[in-house]
Amino acid sequence: MQVTLAEVERIAALAKLGFSPEEQARFTAEFNQMLAYFAQLDELDLAGVPPATHPLDSGAPLRADEVAPSLTREEALRNAPAAHDGFFSVPRVIGGQDDNALRPPPAALSASPESEEAGMNADTRRGGRTQ
Repeated sequence: MQVTLAEVERIAALAKLGFSPEEQARFTAEFNQMLAYFAQLDELDLAGVPPATHPLDSGAPLRADEVAPSLTREEALRNAPAAHDGFFSVPRVIGGQDDNALRPPPAALSASPESEEAGMNADTRRGGRTQ
């Protein structure tokens, strides 16, 4: 099997990639080199060789899955740029972004005793600077 220049151009178009004619020619040659190597591998007699899921048998030990002390919710949220109702407040990812996506809801902007003790106000919790 050989990869043609037309196939490389089609794959590039599907991936919305633009390549110069020299790059397309180089990729065509490189794809064909890879396929020739795979053909060599196909010639190997692998009868009796068990399938492998990883090329190395690392034998890395895994730690035991045990319950251990963890951060409290307050400790976890202490350095969060924005939090609301005990959860991290993050920018919207799906559905587009707007200017308010980074800003926590108004209730989360009110000063809390913890933030006042740490010398923070609503602007610094949002990532703003204080004067």
